[in-house]
Amino acid sequence: MIIQPYKIGFEYLFQAFDKAGKLKWEERLRNLIPTAGLNYIVSAAMAGGSQYSTWYLGLSETAYAPVAGETMTTIMTNAPECTAYAGGARKTLSAGAVAAGLYSNTASPAEFVFSGSATIRVGFMSTVATHSSTSGLLISAVQFPSPKVMATGETLKVTAGVQLTAA
Repeated sequence: MIIQPYKIGFEYLFQAFDKAGKLKWEERLRNLIPTAGLNYIVSAAMAGGSQYSTWYLGLSETAYAPVAGETMTTIMTNAPECTAYAGGARKTLSAGAVAAGLYSNTASPAEFVFSGSATIRVGFMSTVATHSSTSGLLISAVQFPSPKVMATGETLKVTAGVQLTAA
């Protein structure tokens, strides 16, 4: 029997707001799930593998196209993390209950409030909250089609999720 693979990916909605709370731009992107992330999903769901229950979102200012073999070490080497936002750590992805095959933080988007100017080019999801950490699992990475400039005091809201549907 030959099993045909299906593509799976997270979808991101990035929304930038100026200091007055006015929407500047928004970008909806689908991501790459690296091979290690795909193996994790199948292992955790089907083979009794270990599971992570908390995920964190990070950003990079480096123009970089993530690849299938990506890990936290390679992404932090090739696309160092932006730290020009308040809070001192990656932002927690606060997802709601899984329903209809959907896992997302739609009800509570992560918010990056910028403490300095930055040009965002990559977003990612990891199991470790620490800025610039190369440890943990990288489950998702996405490159912006064009650079997105954020100024001091502006906010970037990030909604991320994945939905599985019956074939």
